[in-house]
Formats: sequence, structure tokens, C-alpha cells
Amino acid sequence: MIPARVRLVDTLPLTPNGKVDRKRLLASAPTPAAPRDEPFEPPRPGVERRIADLWAEVLGAGPPSREAGFFDAGGDSLLAARFVGLVREGVPEAAHLTFDTLLRALLDTPTVAGLARWLSSDAGAAPAPEAAPAARTSSLVPLAASGAGPVRLLVHDESGTLTPYDALIAELGTEAPLFGIALPDGDPRPDVAAPDLVEELAGGYAREVRAAGFDGVEIIGHGSGGPIALELARALSEAEVTVRRLTLVSGHRIPSPPQDAPGTGPAVPGTTSAGPAAVARILDAVAQYDPLPYAGDITFLRPVEPTPGGPGPTDDPSAFWRGMSLGDVTVAGIPGDHFSCLHRPHVTRLADVLTARPAERR
Repeated sequence: MIPARVRLVDTLPLTPNGKVDRKRLLASAPTPAAPRDEPFEPPRPGVERRIADLWAEVLGAGPPSREAGFFDAGGDSLLAARFVGLVREGVPEAAHLTFDTLLRALLDTPTVAGLARWLSSDAGAAPAPEAAPAARTSSLVPLAASGAGPVRLLVHDESGTLTPYDALIAELGTEAPLFGIALPDGDPRPDVAAPDLVEELAGGYAREVRAAGFDGVEIIGHGSGGPIALELARALSEAEVTVRRLTLVSGHRIPSPPQDAPGTGPAVPGTTSAGPAAVARILDAVAQYDPLPYAGDITFLRPVEPTPGGPGPTDDPSAFWRGMSLGDVTVAGIPGDHFSCLHRPHVTRLADVLTARPAERR
């Protein structure tokens, strides 16, 4: 990724602790201007206008042109997450969508007009009403109970759901028992402080895995699910459950989300009720997670393509995981970016790596 502009400064603002003061640094940056070669086209009434109002609120700017790009206008991954949360709450046409589905749509069509068109299409349309499922109280979700070999566990990310793994679940098939770890319905442990939340969640998950009687497991975590997967591996190892493999897909250390994150949105049938507030709480917990080194080995799968609004090509998330392991850390590249690596066609290669299948099988 090549930056749109480069700004030289004499010194970097520092906090009293000697660290870079990111808030002051961002505050001193000039507001990105709209591209001069594109005429301003105001958002149309209805869905576009509601999206544009939330866009302006998040970016702290005036109403955007309906064809302006979110990331070109100064958006980044954290602002995108906040924007998506507000859209789910403030735009009725988006209320039925999961957080990660709407975020993927923003990355694919990062304009007011594009997002409005997507919400009006079959892909973004609300499904037919169905009976609300009973509240789920267990974190362990069976996905494929047949097959031989160690049980594979897919650990949720900040969404609290297994929705991001949909394509991967289909690719992994039934050659080994497959279970998911997802948040039970409701707020994730409101009684626990953010710095302790990852450890508390993983401890509860480990107790459920032990109660299920699994002798050996392979643990897989994507993005912000990586620290949770790491802590789960530690808790299971200490409980004398064999962790045969810990695989972390993408992910990097992130700053805490904004403290004024929007409140919990409507529940989505068939998933947990984790709304924007719960998403922000998990992200905050991951940002404040301070783990002890893990005694086992780690496999880190790093997407080779840059993610819009995410870490640049010079960032090295694998360095963090190397510092977290007393064992061996194996780093391998996988096709796609942070999001698309879980979607076709890239997810096929990810499944090959996770199951040690030959890449040329398809």
C-alpha cells in the first residue's frame, strides 16, 4: 500500500510515559480533501442520506459525496468498525446483518452509494421472519462430530460468533471432529474488567472442552480470536488436555476502541446477541491482554495481501507471537488479506494448510 500523502514533522508528540501520543499526532494531521477530479454529488434521500449522516459523524467531516471512498476520506480499520456499528443501529435496512457481514460489505463497496445499493440488493436483503431460537448457554458448538483424529476447535473473534468461519467450516468437511467456540447469548461477562476478560473467557471455554471429554485438540483462531485461542491453549495444557496444534490466522496488536462505542444492537437470529458494545468490549479486552509466554508451539499464518485500513506491508504481527511462545513459531504465508483469506477462493488454500493436504488437490 502506498500512502496518499507524506508529511514531515520535526518531532513526534510524546505522552508523559515517553510513548508516541497518537491522539495528538492524528489531531495535527490535515483533514483529507475530496478528490478534485470528481464532482461532489450529494447523497440521495433515504438510505444514502442516513448512511452519509453516520459517515460524517464518524469521520468528523461534512456530508460526503455519494461516490467518495471511506478510506480515501480518512477512514481506517477502527473507524470502519465504529461506522459499521452505527449503521447497524441507525439504518433499519442493516439491522438484520451481522457485524462482520456488514464490515465485509463496506470493504467491498466503500462508498455511500455502493453500500446503499448493496443493502437494497438480494445480498443485503433481510431474510424472511423465523421463530427466535432458544437462548444458547453453552460456548461449545458442534459443527461436524464425525471423523477420526484430534478435535479441531474454531475460536470466535470480536464478533463473538462463528459466522466468519462459514466458508472454512465447509472446506474442512468431516474428516475430523470439528467444534466451534462462540460466546453464549448475552453480554460477555460484564462483571469482569477488560484486562482480565480474555483469561476469564478462555478459562470457561477450557472447562467446557474438558467436560466434553476430548483427549487432544487442535485450536484455530483468526484475527482478534488469536489471543483468546492462545489463552485457551494455555488453560487446556494446564488442565492436562493435549494441545496438538495451535494455529493463529492473521491478527495483530490493536489499540483500544473508542470509549464512546455505540450500544448493543438488535439480536441476529441464529447467532449470539453480541452487538457493537460487546464487539468493542472484546476488542478492548484483546488490546489490554497481557499474556505470559505460552509453553507450546505456534503456527502463524500471515495473509500476503494488505488489508484496506489495516496494517501495512512493513508491519510484522508474527513478531508479537514469537515473543509469546517458549516453543517453536512457524510462520507461513496464505493467499488473501485479513478478511478474504476466509472466503473463496482463498479459503481452500487455508483449509489445505490447516489439514496438511496437498495444495494441488483442486
